Amino acid sequence: MSRARVLVVDDKKNYLALFRRILPADIEVECASDATRALELLAESSFDVVVSDVRMPGMDGVALLETIKTEHPDVEVVLMTAYGTIPSAVKAMKLGAVEYLTKPFDPGDAVRAVEEAIQRRQGKEPDSAQPSSDLTYREAIAVNRGRATREYIIAILRDVKGNVTQAAERAGIERESFHRLMKRHGVRAEDYRPKGQKE
Repeated sequence: MSRARVLVVDDKKNYLALFRRILPADIEVECASDATRALELLAESSFDVVVSDVRMPGMDGVALLETIKTEHPDVEVVLMTAYGTIPSAVKAMKLGAVEYLTKPFDPGDAVRAVEEAIQRRQGKEPDSAQPSSDLTYREAIAVNRGRATREYIIAILRDVKGNVTQAAERAGIERESFHRLMKRHGVRAEDYRPKGQKE
Protein backbone atom coordinates (compact mmCIF):
# COMPACT_ATOMS: atom_id res chain seq x y z
CA MET A 1 0.00 0.00 0.00
CA SER A 2 1.39 3.42 -0.93
CA ARG A 3 2.23 5.98 1.73
CA ALA A 4 -0.39 8.57 2.58
CA ARG A 5 0.56 12.04 1.35
CA VAL A 6 -0.14 15.21 3.33
CA LEU A 7 0.36 18.80 2.16
CA VAL A 8 0.87 21.35 4.95
CA VAL A 9 0.25 25.00 4.03
CA ASP A 10 1.36 27.78 6.38
CA ASP A 11 3.36 31.00 6.03
CA LYS A 12 5.00 30.24 9.41
CA LYS A 13 8.02 27.96 9.00
CA ASN A 14 7.77 26.67 12.56
CA TYR A 15 4.38 25.06 11.84
CA LEU A 16 5.69 23.46 8.66
CA ALA A 17 8.60 22.04 10.65
CA LEU A 18 6.25 20.90 13.43
CA PHE A 19 4.17 18.74 11.08
CA ARG A 20 7.29 17.24 9.51
CA ARG A 21 8.40 16.30 13.02
CA ILE A 22 5.18 14.97 14.56
CA LEU A 23 3.56 13.03 11.72
CA PRO A 24 4.43 9.32 11.63
CA ALA A 25 7.11 8.07 9.24
CA ASP A 26 4.58 6.28 7.04
CA ILE A 27 3.06 9.63 6.05
CA GLU A 28 4.82 11.61 3.32
CA VAL A 29 4.78 15.33 4.14
CA GLU A 30 5.10 18.13 1.58
CA CYS A 31 5.04 21.80 2.58
CA ALA A 32 3.95 25.06 0.95
CA SER A 33 4.26 28.58 2.36
CA ASP A 34 1.17 29.94 0.59
CA ALA A 35 -2.06 28.85 -1.11
CA THR A 36 -0.77 29.55 -4.64
CA ARG A 37 2.12 27.11 -4.19
CA ALA A 38 -0.23 24.61 -2.57
CA LEU A 39 -2.52 24.65 -5.62
CA GLU A 40 0.50 24.18 -7.90
CA LEU A 41 1.56 21.11 -5.90
CA LEU A 42 -1.99 19.73 -5.96
CA ALA A 43 -2.04 20.12 -9.75
CA GLU A 44 1.31 18.32 -10.06
CA SER A 45 0.62 15.29 -7.86
CA SER A 46 -2.00 13.70 -5.63
CA PHE A 47 -2.42 14.24 -1.89
CA ASP A 48 -4.74 12.58 0.60
CA VAL A 49 -4.98 15.50 3.03
CA VAL A 50 -4.23 19.23 3.03
CA VAL A 51 -3.60 20.91 6.39
CA SER A 52 -3.83 24.67 5.95
CA ASP A 53 -3.58 27.77 8.08
CA VAL A 54 -6.53 30.13 7.67
CA ARG A 55 -4.76 33.52 7.84
CA MET A 56 -2.08 33.76 5.18
CA PRO A 57 -0.96 36.49 2.77
CA GLY A 58 -2.83 36.36 -0.53
CA MET A 59 -5.45 33.62 -0.72
CA ASP A 60 -6.51 32.58 2.78
CA GLY A 61 -7.17 29.05 4.02
CA VAL A 62 -10.95 29.24 3.62
CA ALA A 63 -10.64 30.29 -0.04
CA LEU A 64 -8.06 27.51 -0.50
CA LEU A 65 -10.50 25.03 1.05
CA GLU A 66 -13.24 26.12 -1.39
CA THR A 67 -10.88 25.80 -4.36
CA ILE A 68 -9.67 22.36 -3.27
CA LYS A 69 -13.24 21.11 -2.82
CA THR A 70 -14.04 22.34 -6.36
CA GLU A 71 -10.89 21.13 -8.14
CA HIS A 72 -9.89 18.14 -5.95
CA PRO A 73 -13.10 17.05 -4.18
CA ASP A 74 -11.63 13.79 -2.86
CA VAL A 75 -8.87 15.55 -0.92
CA GLU A 76 -9.64 15.98 2.78
CA VAL A 77 -8.86 19.38 4.35
CA VAL A 78 -7.93 20.24 7.94
CA LEU A 79 -7.87 23.97 8.77
CA MET A 80 -5.89 25.56 11.59
CA THR A 81 -5.90 29.08 12.97
CA ALA A 82 -4.86 31.14 15.96
CA TYR A 83 -8.17 33.01 15.69
CA GLY A 84 -10.62 30.16 16.19
CA THR A 85 -14.27 30.97 16.79
CA ILE A 86 -17.31 28.71 16.75
CA PRO A 87 -18.91 30.50 13.74
CA SER A 88 -15.71 30.22 11.68
CA ALA A 89 -15.33 26.55 12.59
CA VAL A 90 -18.94 25.88 11.60
CA LYS A 91 -18.40 27.71 8.29
CA ALA A 92 -15.25 25.66 7.61
CA MET A 93 -17.10 22.39 8.29
CA LYS A 94 -19.97 23.43 6.02
CA LEU A 95 -17.47 24.13 3.24
CA GLY A 96 -16.06 20.64 3.63
CA ALA A 97 -13.23 20.78 6.19
CA VAL A 98 -13.03 17.62 8.30
CA GLU A 99 -11.33 19.27 11.27
CA TYR A 100 -10.58 22.74 12.65
CA LEU A 101 -7.53 23.09 14.88
CA THR A 102 -7.06 26.17 17.05
CA LYS A 103 -3.43 27.28 17.50
CA PRO A 104 -1.59 26.59 19.70
CA PHE A 105 -2.83 23.02 19.51
CA ASP A 106 -1.66 19.85 21.20
CA PRO A 107 0.59 17.99 18.70
CA GLY A 108 -1.33 14.84 19.53
CA ASP A 109 -4.58 16.48 18.43
CA ALA A 110 -2.97 17.43 15.11
CA VAL A 111 -1.69 13.88 14.54
CA ARG A 112 -5.14 12.48 15.33
CA ALA A 113 -6.84 14.97 12.98
CA VAL A 114 -4.53 14.10 10.09
CA GLU A 115 -4.75 10.34 10.66
CA GLU A 116 -8.55 10.46 10.82
CA ALA A 117 -8.65 12.57 7.64
CA ILE A 118 -6.44 9.98 5.91
CA GLN A 119 -8.79 7.21 7.04
CA ARG A 120 -11.75 9.11 5.60
CA ARG A 121 -9.85 9.64 2.33
CA GLN A 122 -9.22 5.89 2.16
CA GLY A 123 -12.89 5.19 2.70
CA LYS A 124 -12.47 3.90 6.24
CA GLU A 125 -14.42 5.01 9.28
CA PRO A 126 -11.99 6.84 11.62
CA ASP A 127 -11.30 4.86 14.77
CA SER A 128 -10.25 7.48 17.32
CA ALA A 129 -9.97 4.91 20.08
CA GLN A 130 -7.42 2.83 18.20
CA PRO A 131 -3.87 3.78 19.29
CA SER A 132 -1.36 4.05 16.46
CA SER A 133 1.86 2.05 16.76
CA ASP A 134 3.48 4.59 14.42
CA LEU A 135 3.48 7.25 17.15
CA THR A 136 6.36 7.79 19.52
CA TYR A 137 5.59 7.22 23.20
CA ARG A 138 5.28 10.98 23.78
CA GLU A 139 2.95 11.41 20.81
CA ALA A 140 0.78 8.48 21.90
CA ILE A 141 0.50 9.95 25.40
CA ALA A 142 -0.38 13.36 23.91
CA VAL A 143 -3.11 11.86 21.68
CA ASN A 144 -4.64 9.93 24.57
CA ARG A 145 -4.37 12.88 26.96
CA GLY A 146 -6.20 15.11 24.47
CA ARG A 147 -8.93 12.51 23.96
CA ALA A 148 -9.29 11.92 27.72
CA THR A 149 -9.48 15.67 28.40
CA ARG A 150 -12.25 16.09 25.83
CA GLU A 151 -14.22 13.18 27.28
CA TYR A 152 -13.76 14.62 30.78
CA ILE A 153 -15.05 18.05 29.70
CA ILE A 154 -18.08 16.48 28.00
CA ALA A 155 -18.85 14.31 31.05
CA ILE A 156 -18.83 17.34 33.38
CA LEU A 157 -20.95 19.46 31.02
CA ARG A 158 -23.50 16.65 30.77
CA ASP A 159 -23.67 16.42 34.58
CA VAL A 160 -24.22 20.17 35.02
CA LYS A 161 -26.46 20.50 31.93
CA GLY A 162 -24.07 22.83 30.10
CA ASN A 163 -23.51 25.31 32.94
CA VAL A 164 -19.89 26.42 32.39
CA THR A 165 -19.57 28.09 35.82
CA GLN A 166 -20.63 24.91 37.62
CA ALA A 167 -18.46 22.79 35.32
CA ALA A 168 -15.39 24.90 36.13
CA GLU A 169 -16.14 24.64 39.87
CA ARG A 170 -16.44 20.87 39.59
CA ALA A 171 -13.17 20.69 37.65
CA GLY A 172 -11.49 22.89 40.28
CA ILE A 173 -10.28 25.50 37.80
CA GLU A 174 -11.17 29.08 36.85
CA ARG A 175 -14.16 29.54 34.54
CA GLU A 176 -11.96 31.19 31.88
CA SER A 177 -9.53 28.27 31.96
CA PHE A 178 -12.37 25.77 31.58
CA HIS A 179 -13.79 27.81 28.70
CA ARG A 180 -10.37 27.76 26.97
CA LEU A 181 -10.24 23.97 27.37
CA MET A 182 -13.69 23.69 25.82
CA LYS A 183 -12.63 25.84 22.88
CA ARG A 184 -9.38 23.95 22.42
CA HIS A 185 -11.18 20.59 22.30
CA GLY A 186 -14.11 21.79 20.19
CA VAL A 187 -16.77 21.32 22.89
CA ARG A 188 -19.81 23.63 23.06
CA ALA A 189 -21.72 24.09 26.33
CA GLU A 190 -25.01 24.70 24.53
CA ASP A 191 -24.94 21.13 23.19
CA TYR A 192 -25.47 19.89 26.77
CA ARG A 193 -28.16 22.34 27.90
CA PRO A 194 -31.87 21.51 27.86
CA LYS A 195 -33.54 23.00 24.81
CA GLY A 196 -34.21 26.72 25.15
CA GLN A 197 -32.18 27.06 28.37
CA LYS A 198 -29.47 29.70 28.59
CA GLU A 199 -26.68 29.68 31.16
